[in-house]
Amino acid sequence: MQEKGDIYKIIFEHAKTGLLLIDRESTVIAANRVFCQTTGYSEDEIEGNIKWMDFIHKDEIPHLMDVYKKIYETKKADDTIYEYKVVKKDGSLIDAATTVSFDPESQNLIATFLDITEKKNITQALRRRDNILDAINFASNQFLKSHSWEENMPEILARLGEATGVSRIYCFKNADNEKKGKILMNEIFEWVRNESLAQIRNKKMQGLSYREANVERWEKVLKRGEIIYADIGTVDAGERENMELLKVKSSVVAPIFLNGRWWGFVGFDESESDRIWSEAEIDALGAAAGLIGSAIYKQESYEALTAYITESALRLKEPVKIITDNLEEIKNELEEGTISKENISGQISVQIVNLNQILENLRMLNRSIAQRRSEIPNSYREFISK
Repeated sequence: MQEKGDIYKIIFEHAKTGLLLIDRESTVIAANRVFCQTTGYSEDEIEGNIKWMDFIHKDEIPHLMDVYKKIYETKKADDTIYEYKVVKKDGSLIDAATTVSFDPESQNLIATFLDITEKKNITQALRRRDNILDAINFASNQFLKSHSWEENMPEILARLGEATGVSRIYCFKNADNEKKGKILMNEIFEWVRNESLAQIRNKKMQGLSYREANVERWEKVLKRGEIIYADIGTVDAGERENMELLKVKSSVVAPIFLNGRWWGFVGFDESESDRIWSEAEIDALGAAAGLIGSAIYKQESYEALTAYITESALRLKEPVKIITDNLEEIKNELEEGTISKENISGQISVQIVNLNQILENLRMLNRSIAQRRSEIPNSYREFISK
């Protein structure tokens, strides 16, 4: 029997999962090496001194007590795998998969704890990435349906907010200050989970230089087309002061470019938890910024082309009207017999010059249309058809 007990002790001590032996009073009477390493406690600190519920997050204790009570009543092991938040010695939390077995001989419980924090983080990050991609797909469809990207931004930011689970999303547009030689940022859109975090009505968020905002490095990094990940525990003092002021624990900031021109940025703030952002999530948010940039560029190009076509149409319609009026006048003079052949020849020469200018205007317009055929608005077609 002694040999059998030694074998159990060796198995208990060298198991690859955390193990606890718990008595009827819920006191931990033995903890193996893996459990101690996982939680940060020593064997002496645990054994005989700590109850099992001291390791479990307070919100989950009632459920775990029901499980233990059921096992004591039935005197049978529970094969169910439960997931609980385990509290480490330093107060931080890990996710653990646990099972509970009943030892009829000693009337004690044996609980196993497997740290699944990393696995859950990866699964959660992939799920969030997929949700972000779904939100990007929605945004793409909305932008395609409308020429106005501004009209779609509130709903798109809301979709991205739900997909990422962040506390705040914001969009800033750059503005050049030629006198001071600085790039200033202006907040133009915002989504918040909690209204207390809103900043868009804060006047300090308008006409603010990157240096004044204590994010001078953002200007250099974003201008290079790189995404910024900022964690309050690793940024410099100035940036940390800014994050503390805004109650931000971590941020992802992605640049918005318009055909190679740095236009501004979109940022995602986490204020509730010490979040670990995966590369998959960060890359997806970069894609969202790229899509916003494409929509803005499309609208700017559309507006520029519309203005050009309208101006061209005006240059065409006015000369045509003049020629029409002049020819009508020549016709009337001919019918009345009040015009000489010399005057007729001169006036027709003038109209030929006018017609040549109209032809040149048409060639310029045709070249523009050939380059951006898909951008021609119906309003232009109606305008020149009247």
